[in-house]
Amino acid sequence: MGGQETQAASECQEPDVRRLTSGAGPRLCDALNQPEILMPKFQIALIATFTLALAACSSAPSETDMRQALDEQYKALAMLSDGKSPIEELERIGCEKSGDAYLCDVRMTLKLPMVGKQTTTSRVRFIKTSKGWAATA
Repeated sequence: MGGQETQAASECQEPDVRRLTSGAGPRLCDALNQPEILMPKFQIALIATFTLALAACSSAPSETDMRQALDEQYKALAMLSDGKSPIEELERIGCEKSGDAYLCDVRMTLKLPMVGKQTTTSRVRFIKTSKGWAATA
């Protein structure tokens, strides 16, 4: 046992290892000398990174995405007065995948000309396009 500790301590004295571990203390030096400690942590970090990347590729639209898509739809319907969005508040209640789109329940507070302020909950279909998300009927 004493021979292994001496060997590990001497390996930490190598110039490259000493530079990497300066100020990190013996724990980092021990980890560098024992790959079985670092490898599981590296594997977990790698798996987490890939999982997040895949989730980002297949996720439903965010509230920001929804607001932009709905604003584009209102603009196309000429419902934007003075270029201002009628959406005062928007809350994404939930979404479910439906083919190449997402059906999302959305609670919105709108301020429309001649109607005033109105809160409604609707199911809106969102499709991912090359320009971002689009809201469809």
